[in-house]
Amino acid sequence: MLCPYCKEEIKDGALKCKVCGEAIGLRARLNRVTGFFKGVLAILIPVGSVTLAILEFHAKNIAVAEKVMAEQEVKLTRDILEAVPKEVVREAAISEIGHEAIMEEPGYRHIEEGNYVQAER
Repeated sequence: MLCPYCKEEIKDGALKCKVCGEAIGLRARLNRVTGFFKGVLAILIPVGSVTLAILEFHAKNIAVAEKVMAEQEVKLTRDILEAVPKEVVREAAISEIGHEAIMEEPGYRHIEEGNYVQAER
């Protein structure tokens, strides 16, 4: 039998060529399949890592944007509440949730009878 790589004579049923050292027969096929899968993994692992990094970066950007929007919404709400006379806010709160509830609302403290202001933070 001839080695398919170096064309030297080798024994029938040999697993490896004594001259060039290449695997012969089933072992050669197994080496090719193993090499193929090693190549596939060598490509998929970096691609997967980059994909996960991109997804994480995108998720962080979304979280930052949502935080900025929430902060702007809170600021806008505070600006609106500051622009409305306190008495109007108080009357609306009392008519909506009741006098007792506004007294127990966290973040408010009693100043004078019937007048409530936002507590210092």
